[in-house]
Amino acid sequence: MAQALSGVLSLNWEKGQGPVMGLPVADLSSGLLAAQGLCAALYQRDRTGLGQQVEVSLLDTCLALLHYEATYYLNSGKLPPPRGTKVWGAPLFGLFRTRDGYVALSAITEKQWRDICPLLGCQHLLEDARFQTQALRVKNALELNALVEALTQEWKSQDLIARLQDVDIPASPINTLEEAFADPHIRAGGMVVEVAYQGKTLKTIGNPLRFSASQQEYRKPPGFGEHTQEILGGLLGFTQERLEELKQSGVIS
Repeated sequence: MAQALSGVLSLNWEKGQGPVMGLPVADLSSGLLAAQGLCAALYQRDRTGLGQQVEVSLLDTCLALLHYEATYYLNSGKLPPPRGTKVWGAPLFGLFRTRDGYVALSAITEKQWRDICPLLGCQHLLEDARFQTQALRVKNALELNALVEALTQEWKSQDLIARLQDVDIPASPINTLEEAFADPHIRAGGMVVEVAYQGKTLKTIGNPLRFSASQQEYRKPPGFGEHTQEILGGLLGFTQERLEELKQSGVIS
């Protein structure tokens, strides 16, 4: 609902329809922003001795994630075009069709532009008046993307990725989750961790933050109501009688 209300979903819509977001981006990002806000409030408390309430909503998070899209619209009054497979506002940035699928590539700097043209056999585009500067390439991005995609379709994905990476142009396959978690680089990153839970060993995603001096610890997920007594009786100071009343009334288990 927050994605729809904020306009985020409209960015991939064309002719009144389009895909939903593949991730619960509003929920996950709101959690990250809340953690950031709490850290800022704690730092302020340490400096002033005063606490404060920190709020974040799913809707406000989506509006914040609109970032330059919102800035563009608010100052120009123009709606950004639908995305499709390309990133709007930068030429040669997005997904390009190949003989056997798509590759993601980003050739947005002057050097990358001058390197990708001979690689694809389109050196003549370097002299084309429509693409002489970055500003012109942005202005004529639809034409440029179409010309380049006609050439990438002559390549197999892995061959094209290898050649692009040889000249330091970022390029990647469009991995499934199976392919992603089989990738040696991802496997070496240590992002898949194991935790014990209810007599089983479960795999989950680890913490992406890296600390130079702090060790990360992964604990098992708590069972339903596992820490009720500890939190209410210990942290909040509820008496045993009060806890029994709550249990009898079905408030806690």
